[in-house]
Amino acid sequence: DAVVGVLNLHQRCVVTTIDPDTGEQDVDVLRRIRDRFHGRIALNCWVIRPGTIAVGDAATLVENASEPAQVGGWILGAPYRAGSARRRGVI
Repeated sequence: DAVVGVLNLHQRCVVTTIDPDTGEQDVDVLRRIRDRFHGRIALNCWVIRPGTIAVGDAATLVENASEPAQVGGWILGAPYRAGSARRRGVI
């Protein structure tokens, strides 16, 4: 079974409404986040144990003491720390 770590939850912004492939906006995304998750959704997640997850699979929330090796954003699928991506030549 796959295990995904969730470091924290954040209020979501309008950027979540923009389709990254088409650039089109769907304001219902924020409405669904508000209605289903009280406006907050996971951010800074990481894979603890890889596996396959499909739409409709059951999910269980469990306490876990794991912490990510680093916290940061993503560039081309690679995690980075503030300022470190440039040094590694990612950007």
